[in-house]
Amino acid sequence: MKQPVILSLILILLSSFTQDCSFEEHFTEGKGWEYTNYNAKGKSEGTVLQQVKSVDHSGDSVIFNIDSKIESDKGDPVAMSFEMFCLGSSVRVDMKSITGTMAEQLKGMEVNVDSDEIDYPTSSSVGDTLKQSKLKINGEIPGTPMKFNMTITIKDRKVVAKEEITTPAGTFDCYVIEQVTVSKGMMMNQEIKSKEWFSPDYGMVRTETFKKNGKLESYSELTKLL
Repeated sequence: MKQPVILSLILILLSSFTQDCSFEEHFTEGKGWEYTNYNAKGKSEGTVLQQVKSVDHSGDSVIFNIDSKIESDKGDPVAMSFEMFCLGSSVRVDMKSITGTMAEQLKGMEVNVDSDEIDYPTSSSVGDTLKQSKLKINGEIPGTPMKFNMTITIKDRKVVAKEEITTPAGTFDCYVIEQVTVSKGMMMNQEIKSKEWFSPDYGMVRTETFKKNGKLESYSELTKLL
């Protein structure tokens, strides 16, 4: 944030920033939340536990350091950490956090990750378009000549509604965001449509992914505030 000359202007700017970064009220050190993943029939397939390890301030950004544990019915638990930034009227998440869900595919490989931040609005209007984001993974399998690369692009992001949604964790006012995720590489070339319910106060509340025919494939929702 630029340093103003008049002290009163500093206070006004700090006040407006605090209001924009409404995450800071709920995402204090030690606070946590639980997501549950379901298939299309509503059967639980695992959970994601996340907890705020620390909160730092840098310039006009608030940085949340998050510890995450992914537990799946189909594999061993995966522990990872990532950063979330609150800046002005948006919350930004490092796309490196996606790699935690790919632990099984990347097991035993030496990888290099180049990622964007994905933005979520804390203040927006229906019809707004959001910036696309990209994650690139390059690496090799130790002891072999085999190399690989993979690119994940989240595009066509648009705020399509503002809704109140209720989950086992409570009732939340959310922006509804539609988007397309394109994954290429590692013998993969797929395009998945999804919908997200994002709360400016609590973050992601629900996500849905769809098959090519438009039918629901799976969903995840906020089930507990810890």
